[in-house]
Amino acid sequence: KKLNILSYIVLILFLGISIGNAQTSRAIEDSLREQIGVRNFPVEEYFQNIQIHSITIDSRGLVYFDQDHGIVEFDGIEWRIISVPDSAEVNALYVNSGGRIYGGGENIFGYLYVDDAGNTKFQSLVENLPSPFNDTVIEIKATGDIVYFIGFKTIVKYSEEKVEVVGRGNFLSAGFLGNTLIVSDQDHGLLYIDEIGNMTPISTKEAKVIRAHKMKALSPHKLLISTRSSGFFTAQIEENTLTLIPWGEPRDPDLCKASISSIDVFKDKLVALGSFQDGLFLTNLEGKVVRKYFAENGLLNNYVFNVFFTQNGSLWSGLNEGTSLIKIPQELTQVNIAATVVAENLALEDTTSADEGFFAWFKNAYNKSLGGWFADELNEEEKSNASLDETADLFAAIVRKVEYTPTDSVIFGGAFSETRGGVQVLDQSDSTNFEFDYDFNAFRFSYSTNNYEDIEGLQYQVRLDGLDQSWSKLSNNTYREYTNLSWGEYVFLVRAQDVEGNLSRSASFSFSISPPWYESTWFYLLQFTALLMALVVSGILNKTGKAISLSEALIAVVVIVIFQYVDFYIDPYLDEYSDGIAVFKIGISIVFGFSLEFIEELFHKIVAKLTGLENIESDEEDEMLESDTISLEENNEMKISTNNN
Repeated sequence: KKLNILSYIVLILFLGISIGNAQTSRAIEDSLREQIGVRNFPVEEYFQNIQIHSITIDSRGLVYFDQDHGIVEFDGIEWRIISVPDSAEVNALYVNSGGRIYGGGENIFGYLYVDDAGNTKFQSLVENLPSPFNDTVIEIKATGDIVYFIGFKTIVKYSEEKVEVVGRGNFLSAGFLGNTLIVSDQDHGLLYIDEIGNMTPISTKEAKVIRAHKMKALSPHKLLISTRSSGFFTAQIEENTLTLIPWGEPRDPDLCKASISSIDVFKDKLVALGSFQDGLFLTNLEGKVVRKYFAENGLLNNYVFNVFFTQNGSLWSGLNEGTSLIKIPQELTQVNIAATVVAENLALEDTTSADEGFFAWFKNAYNKSLGGWFADELNEEEKSNASLDETADLFAAIVRKVEYTPTDSVIFGGAFSETRGGVQVLDQSDSTNFEFDYDFNAFRFSYSTNNYEDIEGLQYQVRLDGLDQSWSKLSNNTYREYTNLSWGEYVFLVRAQDVEGNLSRSASFSFSISPPWYESTWFYLLQFTALLMALVVSGILNKTGKAISLSEALIAVVVIVIFQYVDFYIDPYLDEYSDGIAVFKIGISIVFGFSLEFIEELFHKIVAKLTGLENIESDEEDEMLESDTISLEENNEMKISTNNN
């Protein structure tokens, strides 16, 4: 028994040490990843047993990945699947200069669009071909409004809503040299597509021999080419002849043995090279390796199938069963980090005036009408957005989804269909109207940002114009619910703040709730007509001299109804602008009470004018005066006659 007890003690100590070592190891790994700026996304739900071969980003900053059954969209919080016809495998994604995302894969190619409800969907172009498309798209390239879908066997051109096959062969890759599409063919080497769309072999000896497996433009006039066995070359046009020059000599030994899977270039500063099983490499434009990323120093794994630079110099890598985001050091990207707005200069708690009560009401009313003495140059949100307009939306909040909470039904899918200057916009346009019935008044707003480097440290503020007077407190919540909203116009606003205090551009969603029938314009007109008719009836009764008391009662009813309406609509303003002091509100109410007699007399005059009773009453008064005068004279004569007698 003692031996057994001792064994248990040893086992417990061993397990404790093992657990402690494991936790220490994970802590070291996390610390290492944080130091080199790597964030891993092993999303098993979408990427299990899947290799990510293509990544792109739209104009809002949302990231898109190819997948075996469609396209995956990521906003930093939520992963969404965008389905394609027949759940086809997608292998290639590309965003053109207009912000449209094109996709292609097994027997499918097309583009993403946004429907009226803000949902992103896939539009197939295969049906526009005269014959069935039996090929797999491996790359997509575009120049201007012309898009090329490169398959293993065919090249399809899409331009001006026209789809046509412009080449057939055994293709490996393609890339642009200036505006000319260079294509690598397994059987014929390098070819190009001329101005009229014909595929023509390049006549030089080197071009016929070389087999380019990946190509990417280093500059408008220089194309980087990767081969399986001959290393790297740059292709450029010299005296109307394509010249191939070895690139990156002497080469890094790790890069020498690597089989290159993808290439991307960042603003004429850096080149990213992904490899099938040796991680990824960062080089300068001359090919000198400046940084390496492997599983040993933080990468999710070494199987890199795609690399994609973001606008601010971060690097997405498509891996086996997941993706990694690498924050490239500023000394390599030379991106101005100070381009974002620092929140130290901004009032986060409230963007409204600190004044309260009647003075605030007067100040706001005056400024809205005349822009007078108290007008500020810019409020804090305007300062933020004005400054961020100059930073190309490096950091922006995004309204991702709006739901009707009683049924959890989606009424807005997170994207606006309008484009401005050919680019999809972040903001809602005036032409996009969301109007709901008065009983459709409970909503859930989900939101995120396009800042993926500091997801855990992001905090959000929201405000519903039409209900809230100021921004909410900072919170980690990524959704906000509103219930029992009254009818009216609303604008939902959201903005984010990162761990360094940088404030994002705010995003908005405008909508309105229609009034019920008893608050509609036609019903108010009906009520006004009824009151007017009551006054007319009162005048008629008074004119005929019958039912005088009923006439007076009708006028009293009209006065009381109007008084109740006025009291009902000014009561909220009395509460707000009396600063909660009861005596002010009571005093104003007393003033309104004393005005009842004046209002009633006013309506008497209105009734008299409407019915012409005013003139009749004057005539009757004259007749009565004349009658009284005649009676007085007759009495006087009778008195004189009596005295004489």
